[in-house]
Amino acid sequence: MFRHRPFVRRLAALAPLLLAGCTGGRGDTGATATDSATSAGGEMSGETSGGGSAGPTTTGATSSTSTGETAEASTSATAASGSSDTTTSSTSTDASTSDGTSLSTTATGTGAETDTTTGDRGSCGDGVVDPGESCDDGNLEDGDGCEAECAWTPCSIVWSKLHTLEGRRLRGFGIAPIGGGDVAIAVDDNPSQLDNHLRLMRIDGEGEELWSTLVSDARTTPGSVAVAEDGVMVAVGTDYSGNDLAAGHGGDGGQQWALTDLFPKTSGAADVAPIGGDLVIAGRRSLVGTSWLMRIGSDGGTVWKKTVAPPDFATVQLETVAVAGDSIYAAGIAQPEGGVTGGWISRHTSDGELVWVKTVPKPEPQTSVNFFGIGVGPGGEVAVTGHVFTANLGEKPGSDFYVILYDADGELLWSALHDSGEGKTYDRGEGVVIDAFGNIIAAGRVDDDYYRGHIRKYEAGGALICEATISAIDDDHTIVHDITIADDGLPRITGAAGGSLFVAATAP
Repeated sequence: MFRHRPFVRRLAALAPLLLAGCTGGRGDTGATATDSATSAGGEMSGETSGGGSAGPTTTGATSSTSTGETAEASTSATAASGSSDTTTSSTSTDASTSDGTSLSTTATGTGAETDTTTGDRGSCGDGVVDPGESCDDGNLEDGDGCEAECAWTPCSIVWSKLHTLEGRRLRGFGIAPIGGGDVAIAVDDNPSQLDNHLRLMRIDGEGEELWSTLVSDARTTPGSVAVAEDGVMVAVGTDYSGNDLAAGHGGDGGQQWALTDLFPKTSGAADVAPIGGDLVIAGRRSLVGTSWLMRIGSDGGTVWKKTVAPPDFATVQLETVAVAGDSIYAAGIAQPEGGVTGGWISRHTSDGELVWVKTVPKPEPQTSVNFFGIGVGPGGEVAVTGHVFTANLGEKPGSDFYVILYDADGELLWSALHDSGEGKTYDRGEGVVIDAFGNIIAAGRVDDDYYRGHIRKYEAGGALICEATISAIDDDHTIVHDITIADDGLPRITGAAGGSLFVAATAP
C-alpha cells in the first residue's frame, strides 16, 4: 500500500464523467451469512512443472483515447449498517468544474482518516498543491473533487479516460501498478466475440496509453496482470482450448517469455499477484472441480505448484489471489461434500501450504455466494468482495454487492451487503483494496436499467465513508472490473463503457 504524495496538477482538468448516487436503494445490511472454519489439515498435492510456448506476441494498433461524455456528475455517501457505530450526518452541495461537469457530493461524518501531506500549509485555492494540501483546484468550492480545505472529495473521480481500437470492443479486466503513476491493464479485446484475445496495455499517470500489445495469437479470455519487483509484467488467461496461459513482458511491451498448459485437465489461470521477486498464479480446473496455486520467477521459471483440493470439499474454484508479506490469500467459490455452494477464502504459506480456510454459506433464501476480488491490508486484514446470488423465487433472479473483512487469523470482523434498488438487481463487487490507513475500497457494478460502475469505501470498522455510481457514457453499460492503488497514492479502476476500455483515478 502507498501513502499519498502531493498530486501536482489542477483538478480543473477532471475528465467529464457522470456519477449518480444510489438514491432510493435499500443500502447496506449487516452480515446475513455466517462463516465457518475448515481445518488446515487438508491435503495439498504437489505437481510437477510444465510449460510451453504461447505463440508470438504481436503489437496491436495504437488505440485512440477520449474522455467520456460531458454530463451531470454526482456522488453520494451513506452510512453502512454493517457497523454498530456508524454515523449518518451528512451535507450536500452542488458545484461545476471548469469543463462544465456538474458535481453533487454527499459525505458522511465518520471522521475517517484520509490521505493528506504534512508541512507548512500554503494558500488553499491558488491552484498549487502546497505542503499540507492533498489537492488544489484553484477554488474554494466543495463537491467538485477537491474540497474547500484542499482535501479530496471522498469517492470522487480525479480523471477518467476511454480507450478505443477501431473495429474492436475493449474491456479492462485486471489492473496493477507499475511505478511513476503508470499501471498495466489486462484487456479483453473483443469480448464475447469469436476472435477475442488477451491484450496488455500500459497507461501513464494521466490515463494516456503508452503502448498496447497482444499477449497471444490464440483466442484467449483474460484473467489479470501483476508486476514483479524487477518490472516484468505478467498477464494470465485461458485460451479456448481450455489451456491456461502466462506471459511476461518488459517495460516496453516486448514479450520475454510465455507458458501454456500450466496444469492439465482443462485449466484456466484466473489471477496473479507479486510475491517477493516472484509471482503467484491462481487457477481452476472446472471439469475436475479443483483449483491450483503456482509460484513462478519473473523469468517464467517454476518455483512450485500446488493443487488446492482439501478433503471434505466437492469443488473449489479460485477466482482471485493476493499477497501480504510471506502469506498468500485466495478466494472464490466452493462446495463442501454434501453441502451447498458458498464463498471460499484461504490463507497459504509462501510455499503454498494451506494455513486456514473460511467458507461463507449462502444466506437464505439466496442460492450461492461467490468472491471475485481480494485485498490485504497493512495489518494482515483480508477483504473480499463478490456477490450473493438469489434464486428465482417467483421474481427474476438477482445478486447483491458483498464485502467482508477478516483479520489475519481468519476471524470475521464485519460484512456488508448492498442492494442498489427495489426488486431484483444484478449487483456485484469485482475488486477490492485496503489502503495505508486500513480503509477498504471495493469496486464493481450495480444494476440501474444499465449496468453502472460502483465504488464503496469503508472504514476499518465497517462504517461506510462514501459510495459512487459511475456512468462514463450515456445509454450504455459502464462496468468496473478491478481496482488497484498506484504509487502516486490514487486508486485506479478499470472496466468498460460501451465498447471502450474505461480507466479512471479516484480520490484516495
